[in-house]
Amino acid sequence: MSSLRFVRLTEDRQHLVFADSAGGEHTLAASADLLVALRNALAPIAAASNEELRPAQIQARLRAGDTVEELISEFGLDEARVRRFEGPVTQERAYVAERSRSARIRGSQDEKTLAEQIEQLLLDRGQSTESLVWDATRGEETFWTVSITRGGAIARFGFDTSAATVWPLEDVARTLIGQAPTNTPRLVPVPKEEAPVVRNIQSVKPQPTIPVETIAEKPVEPVRSYEPEPADLNQEVDEIPELVIPEAKPNKKSKRASVPSWDEILFGGGE
Repeated sequence: MSSLRFVRLTEDRQHLVFADSAGGEHTLAASADLLVALRNALAPIAAASNEELRPAQIQARLRAGDTVEELISEFGLDEARVRRFEGPVTQERAYVAERSRSARIRGSQDEKTLAEQIEQLLLDRGQSTESLVWDATRGEETFWTVSITRGGAIARFGFDTSAATVWPLEDVARTLIGQAPTNTPRLVPVPKEEAPVVRNIQSVKPQPTIPVETIAEKPVEPVRSYEPEPADLNQEVDEIPELVIPEAKPNKKSKRASVPSWDEILFGGGE
């Protein structure tokens, strides 16, 4: 029996191309029977792959925020097997998120808890606190990340469970507890357009040059005063060219779209 090696699919994707040890190519129709046979042949390999991802690894991925569907799609895991580890991790994340509500804000002199700070700020702005969704995840960091979702905004805080303290990880979180953002979106001023400066330059006609030798050959005559004849006064004078001054362009208003502040993102819509 000769051994064949899969090479490629045909252009119509209806046949598989195999090559033998001598380099000769062979085709095989991609039929339904072939697909079933491949699934049966690959089943032991898939089972071995499932066993390679240990329960602790599955729990770690779920704890970091991955969903069951994402793990199944990435590793080809059996859904029933992954679901067995989903419940305990979900309860753990909910427990940590609940604990973070009573944590103090690191570096703040205010004795209010995180939940009290956020609720007070929302109430002062006439906003509801019922739409807040709390969650907690933990990846490779030594601390938990608490996520508070409201509408389309997500505020993330670091949470040290041993010290029971939290700190904002981004500007949205700082805004949610009344702190000044470190990278507030702002508009960049557009420089004004200045009118062009027009200088009053008189047109001067160039005078013909006379060679020095010609001046030396002619006797120097005394300069006589000249009085114009009446006929000369009536001669037409060449038209003086008009100096055209371009009109200054009016300043154009900037069409730059305004960038919403963090307050508008978090509190823009009343509830």
